[in-house]
Amino acid sequence: MYQKIYYMDKSTQTLADELAGYGLATLFSHIVKKIPAMQESDIFLRDEGNCYAVVLSQPLQANWIEQQKFFSLVPYIQKAEKEAKEDGKAKAKKVALPDELKKVEYEVERLKKEKWFEARKQLPKAALRPTARRDQYPELEAFYQQYEHEQPHPDLDIWATVNQMSAITTYNGMVLAWYETRICFPELLKIILQLTATPSNDVIGATQAWQKLAKQYKLTAKTMQTATQVYNPATGKGANRPKADALTIGGQDNFWLIEWLKVIGMTKAGLPRIVSKAKDRKTYVLIPKNINLGTNKKVFNTFRHQFWANSAVKMDIMASLHYTHIFLEQWRDGQLDEIDIEFGLQPGDYVQGLAVAFYKDMGSAFALMNQSVINLPNWLKEVNSKDEVNLFLAMLDEHEKVIQGLKEERGQEYELLRTYRDFLSSGDLQDFFEFTGSYSSYLTNKIEKQEYVSQFSVSNLEALMKDKKIQDMPLSPILATGGFKNVARAIRQSTVNAQWAKIHNERLYDIRYGLGNELKRKANYSAELVQTLSDFMHSYNQENVQMAERYKGDPPRHRAQITTHDIAEVVALIDNYGAKTVANLLVAFGYAKDSKENSSNETEPTNEPTGDNNDD
Repeated sequence: MYQKIYYMDKSTQTLADELAGYGLATLFSHIVKKIPAMQESDIFLRDEGNCYAVVLSQPLQANWIEQQKFFSLVPYIQKAEKEAKEDGKAKAKKVALPDELKKVEYEVERLKKEKWFEARKQLPKAALRPTARRDQYPELEAFYQQYEHEQPHPDLDIWATVNQMSAITTYNGMVLAWYETRICFPELLKIILQLTATPSNDVIGATQAWQKLAKQYKLTAKTMQTATQVYNPATGKGANRPKADALTIGGQDNFWLIEWLKVIGMTKAGLPRIVSKAKDRKTYVLIPKNINLGTNKKVFNTFRHQFWANSAVKMDIMASLHYTHIFLEQWRDGQLDEIDIEFGLQPGDYVQGLAVAFYKDMGSAFALMNQSVINLPNWLKEVNSKDEVNLFLAMLDEHEKVIQGLKEERGQEYELLRTYRDFLSSGDLQDFFEFTGSYSSYLTNKIEKQEYVSQFSVSNLEALMKDKKIQDMPLSPILATGGFKNVARAIRQSTVNAQWAKIHNERLYDIRYGLGNELKRKANYSAELVQTLSDFMHSYNQENVQMAERYKGDPPRHRAQITTHDIAEVVALIDNYGAKTVANLLVAFGYAKDSKENSSNETEPTNEPTGDNNDD
């Protein structure tokens, strides 16, 4: 029972497992941090496949538990309740609580948040973005200095979720049950050690030990506790009957100490958010691989401060991209000294991604509609220097700008967001190519309307594809082929570059609308793709000759001819890699921007979120 590693089963295959794992790790952290010899020790939460392992720096000692004094980990949510009506008027009352019980007044904290965000509205729009830093904007620095002690509590969103999903009674019941064990706290901790000593948790033995302890000390807490949907997305009322013949009142019950660990874990790795322009809810929970609790605390605290509500699909994407961005940025700036660079610096080496539960607002309740996992981007094979981190950060910035510019309420843009989310979930380049292929037509439509649009860059696409394979064939030889580069440049100069030139009243060459879609349609058959490319290259070269003749060999915008050698190299690539791979890459690179060509007319996006709409 006194050992170095303890375990929490993955009993539900939902985000409830991650919450329990983080809760157990946090509990041990509070235990060992009170031991002088262990105050600087590391605690890791590690994925073991069928369970999560909490790994201490040295085995737990019996006297550490015997001498452990009571501590509280989450507060009682104190909310005014209504008494029975007297003379037609309802009077507010508060539940009488012990003075020493850790508690929070929900309405006070909620109003503090409202005032905070109301005051923030006076800041410049650029300073309201989640990524805005205090050293960038003097107004933001002045605001934080003025309202430093008025910031909303970081757990307020959790409390709001507990309240809105009608789980306050259950939540507070567990807070009181934990508080009640202060008279036998070491014995309670021993039950948790017994429960988690083996990968197959001894739930039966622990429940029997709890029942015995409760009887001995006359504790009133029940052995089993309702598994609320706040912490257990798959346990809605009536959804767990042995025979699915009815939906009845009442949900699933679990051993209360396991449910209590989930409550703790939510404060360390959970982010409940309201979907923008809706009353639907999403809960995000970090999925650990092998992470130090100190690292998790630093990254997570920044992440939840900067991660604001958004539309449903876009919020999933931004959660993955922005967590990765914060992780890398903190390491680069020396804030994650505990990271072992020999183990790896990819954020995905420490956290797999985020488990997501989506709840639909049904008026009187919330119904679970979907559960999913969004992986973290793992785009670079080697990330072990600040230069490589900066390259990764530049890629993330670019992808975030592209995604942030899309509006989910529009049909085509919703499909683009959904496709990109599939790419994050799967890591499959085919999903990314599906996105870039559809994005090409979206891009040309936006440029034609002279609206803001963001493009991927050739350099960052090359970095993304550098070490990738399709059907065990590396893509780097394609990207290094001169013929591929020249044909992709010709596509770019005939589409997006030509459109930008038109906007600047510098139109010279014809714009090939729909070229990207045409290449996608022909990608299933090599002969048809080669014929389409041949037709394009012929007309491209012919137009170049005509412009040269018109301007006596010196046109305002010079375009290099596509040579027969270029054509031969592209045909050879199609023979070796297949038409679909080459066509996808040509579209992706052909509609990207090249800084050397200086053709973009981009400005900063104007539709970034500027605040959290998670008020109750």
